[in-house]
Amino acid sequence: MDKKIKVVWVCHFSCEEVHCRLPLGYSWLYTSIYRLIKGRKPTTEVEDFAIWNVNAIEEMKKYADKIELHIISPYKHLAKNIFEFTDFNISYHFFKNRDKVIEVLYHRFPNLIKPSYRNNRKTISKLIGKIRPNIVHYIGAENPYYSIAALDCPVDVPLIVQLQTLMNNPEFEKHYPIDHASYVYRAGVERMVIERADFIGTILERNKRIITTDIKSNAKFLDISLALAEKPDVREKCDKKQDFVYFAKDINKAADWAIEGFAIAHSKMPELKLKIVGNYTEEYKAILDKRINELGIYDSVVFTGKLPTHSDVIEEVRHSRFALLPLKIDFISGTIREAMSIGIPVVTTITAGTPSLNEKRESVLLSKPEDFVGMADNILRLKNDDSLAKKLSNNGVETIMEKYNNIETIRAWVDCYKSLNSCKI
Repeated sequence: MDKKIKVVWVCHFSCEEVHCRLPLGYSWLYTSIYRLIKGRKPTTEVEDFAIWNVNAIEEMKKYADKIELHIISPYKHLAKNIFEFTDFNISYHFFKNRDKVIEVLYHRFPNLIKPSYRNNRKTISKLIGKIRPNIVHYIGAENPYYSIAALDCPVDVPLIVQLQTLMNNPEFEKHYPIDHASYVYRAGVERMVIERADFIGTILERNKRIITTDIKSNAKFLDISLALAEKPDVREKCDKKQDFVYFAKDINKAADWAIEGFAIAHSKMPELKLKIVGNYTEEYKAILDKRINELGIYDSVVFTGKLPTHSDVIEEVRHSRFALLPLKIDFISGTIREAMSIGIPVVTTITAGTPSLNEKRESVLLSKPEDFVGMADNILRLKNDDSLAKKLSNNGVETIMEKYNNIETIRAWVDCYKSLNSCKI
C-alpha cells in the first residue's frame, strides 16, 4: 500500500457544523477596545462563508486512504489560541487571530496601520513544522491575516497558492467596495504570496495573463479550480414571498446597481417587490436608504440583514420568484450559481465570465454593466413571460450541473498532489 501524502490546507471558512464545535469567547483587552471603537459588546456570531472550502472538505473525505489532510484555519472569536480535532480522518487546526486588535485598528485607520500578522505567521509556521507535510496548499492569496504566512513556507515543500480572486486585476479596485489604502495593502500582500508560490492554481486565462505579465513571468500554473458546485435542489412547490431577491455575503458588492435597475422596472410595474439579503454597515445602509427614498421605492424594498447560516440564505432565496444579481468585477459569483442550482431565474450583468453561462443554452438574462435600463427590461421580461422564466429555471439547473462538478474538481487536486509528491520542484 502506498504511503499517504500529507497535505496541509491553509484557508478560512465557516459552517454551522464546525461553528458549533469550537470554543468561542474574547479577551478583556479585545472586548474593551471593541467597546471603545464600536460602542457595543462584540458577539461570537460567525456567518457561513467560503462554502467552496466546505465543499472541498466534504469531497476530500473520500480520499482518506490516499491523503492525510490537515486544515489550518483562523477562526473569529476562538477562545483558545489553538483548538484541534480530527473528524472523518481530516485533522483540523483552528487558531485564534492573535493580531485581531491590530486588525480592528487597521480597519479603522487603514492609512496609518498595516498589520504584519506576526503572531498568525508564527502560529501557522509552528503548525506546519509540527505536521511536516509533503505539500502545502494555500487557498486564497488576497486575505493577509493568513495568506501572508505563505512567505514563511519551507522552501523544500511544494507550495500551491489557489486563487479565489485576483486583486491585482487592474479593474479590481474600480469595481470592488474597498478603500484605496486597504486595496494597496492587500494587493501588495497578494503579489508577494504569488511571487513566493511554486505553483498557482487557477483555470482562468485572464488571471494567468495578468500574473505572467505583471507579477511573475515564470509562473507555473495548475489547472485546478475551487469546489464551486452547488447541489441542485429544485422543489416543486414553494410559497413565493417576493418577486426579486438580491443576496450577497456583504451587500455593498452591487446592491446599489440592483436598486437602480429595480427602480426603473418598478416605475413601469409598481407592484414589484425586492428583498435584499446580506450583511451591511450602517453607513452603507444609510446611502442606500437615501437613494431608495429619492427613487420613490421605499415601500417596495425590504432588507433582512445578515442571516445566521448559509442554509437560511438559500431558503430565503428559494422563496423568491427571481434573483436580481448584477456583478461589477466577479467572473461568476457564488450567488448566481446558488440561485441557478435551485431553479431561480437570474438577471445579471456581463462580466468576463457570465456570458459563458449562455454558451450552450440561454440560462441567465444579461445586460451591460451600469445599463440599468437594460437590466430593468430583463426584470420586466421575466415578470411578464412565464415561459421564459420556466426555460431559464430548467436551463439554469442543467448548465450548473454541466459546468461545475466538485467530484472532478477535487479529483484534479488529488492528482496534482500525487504528481508533485512524486517529483521535485
